[in-house]
Amino acid sequence: MSQEELRAELLSLLREDPTLLDHLLADRYLRNPFPPSAAGPRLVVDPSATISPLAHVELQGDDTRIEVGPRSLVNHFAWLRAWGEGIRIGADCSVQQHCMIQGPITLGDGVRIGAHTLFIATEHRFGRTDQPIFRQGVAWRGITVGSDVYVGSHVTVLDGVKIGDGCVIGAGAVVNRDIPPFSIAAGVPARVVGRRGEGE
Repeated sequence: MSQEELRAELLSLLREDPTLLDHLLADRYLRNPFPPSAAGPRLVVDPSATISPLAHVELQGDDTRIEVGPRSLVNHFAWLRAWGEGIRIGADCSVQQHCMIQGPITLGDGVRIGAHTLFIATEHRFGRTDQPIFRQGVAWRGITVGSDVYVGSHVTVLDGVKIGDGCVIGAGAVVNRDIPPFSIAAGVPARVVGRRGEGE
C-alpha cells in the first residue's frame, strides 16, 4: 500500500469514527484532552475548512461557540480556547502549529498566523491584595483582527487589541495596543515601523 493509499484509508476511517485517532494516541503524553470530535454542535466548521484532529478545541461556558469559515485551516497542536462570545475565524485563514487562540476573538478573512503565536484575550483580575490572584477570576474585552492580516511566528497579542485590515505583525512582537490598518508593526512592545504600499 502506498503512502497516499494509506492516507486515504486513514481519512476514510476517521470520517466514520472521529474518535479513532484519540484511541490510537492513547499514550498519556500524546493524548489530546480536547479533540475537535468532542466539541459537539458548538463547534461550527464550514465543510471546506480543515481542523486537524490533533488540534485542541476547548469551550468555556455553556453558550460559547467556535466558528471556522470556508477554506480555513487549524493545524496540528493549535489550541482554540473560547470564552465569552467565542471565537470566529473567517474565510481563508490559517492558524499554524502550537498557536493558542484564547478568549473572545474575531479573525477576519485571509488572516495568516505563524506557529507558536498567542492571542490571549483574557486577563487575571489582580486588584485585591486580601485575596490570591488565582481566586479573583478572569476578565476579558476581546481581540479583533481585520482581514488580509499576516501575523508572524512567536507573536503575542494581548486582550483588548484591535488589528486593522491589511496589517503585518513581525515575528516575536508583543501587541498591547491597537494597530491601524495597513501598518507594519514589530518589536516589544509592538510599534508601527512602516505602512504597506510605501516604497513599492
